[in-house]
Amino acid sequence: MVYTYPKCKNIVVDDNSKPYRDEVVRYLDLIATTDVGRTLYDFISKPSKTVRITWKLGTDWMETAANPYSDVDIRRLSQSSERIARERSLSDDDAFDIALKEDAIFQAKLKGVYVKDHPVMKQLRFSVLEMFGLHSTFRLPTLDKGTGEGADVQLNYHPAAWREMIKTTGRIGIGHGPGEALFHELVHGLRMMAGVMLYENVPERWNMDDFEEFCSILAANMYRSARGLTRLRLDHRVASDKAPWRGDTELPASLRDSKRYFEKFKPEIVKWFANQRDFCVALAGSCAPFNPMAVAAKDLGIAFTPC
Repeated sequence: MVYTYPKCKNIVVDDNSKPYRDEVVRYLDLIATTDVGRTLYDFISKPSKTVRITWKLGTDWMETAANPYSDVDIRRLSQSSERIARERSLSDDDAFDIALKEDAIFQAKLKGVYVKDHPVMKQLRFSVLEMFGLHSTFRLPTLDKGTGEGADVQLNYHPAAWREMIKTTGRIGIGHGPGEALFHELVHGLRMMAGVMLYENVPERWNMDDFEEFCSILAANMYRSARGLTRLRLDHRVASDKAPWRGDTELPASLRDSKRYFEKFKPEIVKWFANQRDFCVALAGSCAPFNPMAVAAKDLGIAFTPC
């Protein structure tokens, strides 16, 4: 049973618990108070896909995430993996990799979120680099290709998990507000639904992790700015591994200027315009004080309606 969010027909919320539904809607409505949020909803409404906001008992705020697969998919893959491990005498990891490859439903969803003919990317972790405190994860292309068909999205999120963390610690860290966390994941959701994901590395800032995080972080910074916040997020890392609840790494004051931010991350912003032009142009028209997209549109000679 789901509730269709009236301000965006492609967002549905699990309706098994009215208090849960009402809490999620509260933060969806908060996002809608900003022009950046309304733009996001406009574009989420365009694909023929949906994003379903749900939650599983026993998970915490750090497991908030948008994915192109559902709990049903995970259970099916787990069962297949166990069978493959038993029948072929393989390790759990090797069996799961084979289960992923042989599952036609999962493969269709995975390839669907990528741009047509773009390689499906695989994350590799280098433990040696991690030992020295260096960035250790990188995206490399596989032989599989995206279809660009998009996919339905499951977004695991519960605002109470974020609010309890805030209540316990007495602070709202950068990137850790319940509304901002939801906005960030909805940007991921939009890109999955639209089939425009790239998952490429970001050499200008390796700790961004990948291009998808760059897009969500930039857009969420605009959302923060539209809500009157001046401290912004730098990348996809927490400020303290020992105390992740303190918030994410902070954008240096020098990069809070939209023009300087654009100059720093110009290759990535130009890539985003080429990859998802209409959405980027719409963001450029935001009244948010922090708006590198407006700077980019002017630099690229792309017409847009300024605030």
